[in-house]
Amino acid sequence: PRVGKSTFMLNSAINGCLMSNAKALIFSLEMNNCELGKKIISAESNVAYETINKGTATEYEWNNMNEKINDINKYPLLFHDKAGLSINQIKMISRKYKKKEKIDIIYIDYLQKIKPSKQNKVREQEVSEISSDLKNLAKDLDVPIVVLAQLSREVDKRPDKKPILSDLRESGAIEQDADVVIFIYRPAVYKIYFDADNNDITNKAMLLVEKNRNGREGAVTLDFHGSISKFE
Repeated sequence: PRVGKSTFMLNSAINGCLMSNAKALIFSLEMNNCELGKKIISAESNVAYETINKGTATEYEWNNMNEKINDINKYPLLFHDKAGLSINQIKMISRKYKKKEKIDIIYIDYLQKIKPSKQNKVREQEVSEISSDLKNLAKDLDVPIVVLAQLSREVDKRPDKKPILSDLRESGAIEQDADVVIFIYRPAVYKIYFDADNNDITNKAMLLVEKNRNGREGAVTLDFHGSISKFE
């Protein structure tokens, strides 16, 4: 929680729009469309999310937001914010959008919020089924599916707080099914503000590529601007 998964998802979707006009279908099982919209406006206009939420923007900020909203309205982003969707519903909706809208990529926020097709007493088996179904859906539709997932609390017990593959919550199937696993690590979440060389890392984020079936593994460092919902 609080590392910026949803923000990273939205930033990625927007970058896909701008760089290759990729049409994205975004399932948001936690936040509604209004919240997502405000996050996108914040990131694109560089006006703080809190300012937008409270309606306390200056005239300059309002003008900047209005200008950006005209651009945002042209982005090929499709949102589905109904909570409590089952994996079967997600499959049905995705197939409909693929046929009708020719979507290029699907984002889901987040895996543990998806309901299984049938209830099972063992949660791990439910998550495994969901993970497997999403893998098959990606192959059937021939589109990448980016799925956000929560981690177990084991990461909090580790001195450096860096996540590893075994932290994937409730199922080893996620690690098995995923072509790529990327963790977001922000030291400031754990009140770590300086690295070993005393460099200020308060606004730094690391993308830890822990699994990459068709490429290299490693780490990428980004700047994180929480107030405007943006990684750079």
